[in-house]
Amino acid sequence: MTAKAFGISDLRISIRKRDYEGVLKGVKILMSNVQNHLTALQGKGMPAAMPQTLQGLHDGVAQNRLKQFEIQSNRAGIVQNNLKTLNELYIRMTEIYSIGKMLYKNTDPAKYADYTFTKLLKKVRNATASSATADNAVAPDANTANS
Repeated sequence: MTAKAFGISDLRISIRKRDYEGVLKGVKILMSNVQNHLTALQGKGMPAAMPQTLQGLHDGVAQNRLKQFEIQSNRAGIVQNNLKTLNELYIRMTEIYSIGKMLYKNTDPAKYADYTFTKLLKKVRNATASSATADNAVAPDANTANS
C-alpha cells in the first residue's frame, strides 16, 4: 500500500499548509487504516501503542483548534466593543465641536478654531497621555525621600 493510499501524503500536505481541519481528517483516516492493517504493521515493527498515540495527537489538535477558535471569538468581541466605544466618542466629539462652533462663530474667532475635530482629538489624546503618565509615575520611597 502506498503512502498516498494510506493517508500519509494528504496528512503531510495539511500539516505543511497548517490546515487544522485537514490534519484532523487526515489523522482520522490514518487511524482507520492503522486499525485495519494493525497485525501487518505490527509485524513490520510498528509499536503497539501507535493507535493510542495517533488518538492522542488527534485529541490534542482538536483541543488546540477549539482554544484557537475561542481566542479568535474573544478578539472579535473585543474589537466590536472597542468600535462601539469609539463610535460613541465620535458622536460626543461631533456634538461638542458643533456646539462650540455655533457659540463662538460670531463672538470669538480664536476659540472657534479650537472647535474642530482635529483640535478636539488632540485634546483627548493629550488628556489620555497625561493621565497614563500620572498613573505610571512612581511615588518616592519614604526611606529615600530624606536622603
